[in-house]
Amino acid sequence: LWTYRICTVLLEKCVLNHHKSVHEVAGLLIREPPEQPSWLEMQIHRACEEAGIPSRFSADENGFEVFHVDEAYHQPDPHGDNSEMSAAIEARFFEVLFAIFDEYAAAGQEGS
Repeated sequence: LWTYRICTVLLEKCVLNHHKSVHEVAGLLIREPPEQPSWLEMQIHRACEEAGIPSRFSADENGFEVFHVDEAYHQPDPHGDNSEMSAAIEARFFEVLFAIFDEYAAAGQEGS
């Protein structure tokens, strides 16, 4: 669900709200060069850090940077004792990420 939410909001903020092209937005998901994280992966990492979610990139056996989130934050049981904390962390993550999307989408719009 998070992937779906991330991608649909990225499209909404960039294409609908700020009239960026779908082509331009698609470029944010491409790894260029393939070994390096995409713009979107870097922003997700930034949002994790700002939300207090431990995450990192590490090279796999082929030298490609792979994104990792601390296992404690992998889909916690929604009925578990930490569900309130998990909801707060999730809300903070999306708040930060959506602000990053707005910042990107608005860039260059000032004189248009």
